[in-house]
Amino acid sequence: MTVGIDGKVFEIDSSGTIEKTTAKIITSNLKITKTDGTEITESSINKPEEGTAVIVSFDVEIAEGTITAVNKGTLANGKVEYTTDGTETEIEFEFTIMGTSSEEGDGTEYIVQLSQYYKANTTSGRTAKTSNRTLSGTTDTTKMTYKNPVIPQGFSAIDTESAKWEYENEETLDEVKGWNDGLVIKDDLDNEFVWVPCTTGTSDDVVTYSKKYDYPTYISSPSSSNLIDATDTQKISGVEYKAIPVIETTQISTYGGFYVARYEAGLASATNDPETSKHVNNNYNCIPVSKYGSKVWNYVDYDHSYVAAQKMINNSTKYGNNKSGLITGTQWDTIMKWLESANIGVLTSNQNWGTYRTLTYSYAGTQNNSYFTYGSSLGAWSNGAFSHTGSNNSISDSNKVYYHASGLNTSYKLANSDTPISGYPKNIADLGGNFAEWTSEVSLNDGADVRVIRGGTASYKGGHDEAASSRTDDKKKYNYESLGYRVVLYIQ
Repeated sequence: MTVGIDGKVFEIDSSGTIEKTTAKIITSNLKITKTDGTEITESSINKPEEGTAVIVSFDVEIAEGTITAVNKGTLANGKVEYTTDGTETEIEFEFTIMGTSSEEGDGTEYIVQLSQYYKANTTSGRTAKTSNRTLSGTTDTTKMTYKNPVIPQGFSAIDTESAKWEYENEETLDEVKGWNDGLVIKDDLDNEFVWVPCTTGTSDDVVTYSKKYDYPTYISSPSSSNLIDATDTQKISGVEYKAIPVIETTQISTYGGFYVARYEAGLASATNDPETSKHVNNNYNCIPVSKYGSKVWNYVDYDHSYVAAQKMINNSTKYGNNKSGLITGTQWDTIMKWLESANIGVLTSNQNWGTYRTLTYSYAGTQNNSYFTYGSSLGAWSNGAFSHTGSNNSISDSNKVYYHASGLNTSYKLANSDTPISGYPKNIADLGGNFAEWTSEVSLNDGADVRVIRGGTASYKGGHDEAASSRTDDKKKYNYESLGYRVVLYIQ
């Protein structure tokens, strides 16, 4: 039994022995504030997210004795104040008491529960790489839409100047602000991909995932009957590679879009990859990258490009069932339609982006393997800055063509505009000009051994038939200096 006599607290045990106990600490006036002084209550609408530092303060008093120390924060004039480290949701304070209420000193605990002063972390999925999930962290595929994109296993969401991974509404968590601006994800190897929102049906908000047959073309009479995505199959070292590793439309109907490599396929090592010094870069064992500044993987034929593309994302431990593959004709067309919907020109040289020989462009940096030239002869990859003055003249040493490393061209203009915009169209680099790119699309009119190439090259003038949306084709076995490829991500 506990009794109080003259302000002192005594405990009487079952034998009748009286023991003096520690006087009780009284806490009051608990106050939680942001570091700017704004008070937060349990019912506040301005609660910070978990992981934000806040200031905890409260008054303390004791009937007898003196509170001499506290394990967290500062104790002054009967008031405790402590700034959290941003990770705590519950804080335990321990007081040391000296004086007449406790002859030898004692510790008394006080716990402050912070969780009710925080709002749920709405970006828990940003870096949680262990599953396919949304920005809020849910793995429920019904919550994944073109406006609330899936972040694939093995990848983190990263913000760029033009596309932010932030929710429009912190309560509903169903629409990411940058969903239509080119949201970017990145894996541990720094490969970057861009979200392309689309639908297999029709919508006022997004483009339809489908081919567009009337884009500029050198191909004879393109139509649904003679322009199809490939069904090639190769077996290498016991592993079967299909040109399109999964059913294309499955992820569109499930997730509302797909991810395309932000950069043209590059070489993981500019100096050590086999055959980089030769005019053939066919190697089944090299793994491409999608990185700014990488030496572009050119001189590659179609068969090797589609096998290499599938080796980029093909690790079940890291990426789960997600895979990569060579971009298809349908995917390229969908990207072009998406760009057009944002007034980004894809039809002629008036697109004002890409590195065609009729356009003026330069790179002022010092990066290794930044460019190579083509005139009367082919130049090796060179380091440092370069500048190209546009010309309609024939290619010669006085009018060299400049091919550059991935992503060095970092400005574009809207259709029918002369105002430069910093960055890439929808965050995707070099879709027009620089290197033309293989796709896994077949032009049946031109033969079974022919595959479709998109995007023009730096050696082109950038006219109607050479723009980002244009189609040409060539035999699968061909490889040359102006031809590379691009990877897409299949989310399973």
